[in-house]
Amino acid sequence: MCVEGITTVYWYVTQSLQKQGFTGAVLAKALNDHGYNVQCAQGLTQLWQLAEAAAQMQQPCIFIVSGGAELPAITMRLRGIHSTAGIVAMLPEYSEASFSQAFLCGVDNCTTTSAGSTLVLAMTNALSRHLHFHPVVPNHDSSWLLVDEAWTLLSPAGESVRLTTTERAFMLALAQSPDAKVSHQELLSCLNYDNDVDSVRVNRLGVLVSRLRRKFEAKGMQLPLKSLHKWGYMFTAPLRY
Repeated sequence: MCVEGITTVYWYVTQSLQKQGFTGAVLAKALNDHGYNVQCAQGLTQLWQLAEAAAQMQQPCIFIVSGGAELPAITMRLRGIHSTAGIVAMLPEYSEASFSQAFLCGVDNCTTTSAGSTLVLAMTNALSRHLHFHPVVPNHDSSWLLVDEAWTLLSPAGESVRLTTTERAFMLALAQSPDAKVSHQELLSCLNYDNDVDSVRVNRLGVLVSRLRRKFEAKGMQLPLKSLHKWGYMFTAPLRY
């Protein structure tokens, strides 16, 4: 797994990309040379096993998943297994639609398979800093706290869940509202969903909320988030940052 000060990186390349000649071996070697403990998963079964073991041990780790059309399903399952892991998606080519979908499915960062070692190292270092930063925050009341620059949501019981970019923006919008409730329109604007038609935007927001609820349920927690019919969302417990 990993030892103190070292983040384990689990690398998985889908079969479709392997058939196209991409292995990620050069990038994996660069990460290993810079002090990361790099382990390559040879198949999805092994990837799930590694994720489950890492989640049980609650140790910092990053998954780098290289793939195409199958990548959203893989990242969603990884996020469901290990809610606090860092996840980087590597797609065959850039498109706003595919990158947006990857973020909505739970990845922390995206790049393409043409990325060089300098960029991959920078992205991995940034994620590693977040994973290893665990501030001690007194929580003597029933408040939920956004800590680690709002990248982590801490429950009143002291349990934490790491947030993705879009989840962080969603929770910050609620925390910054005086009554902890925000309209669909305001949330969609915060999440930069303005370019989509209304039905698509609201559906994307619903997917985000459903995934966020599942992350907390996977850790035995109920997120005090209420849907306000045809208007927006409200956090029904004290929330501060």
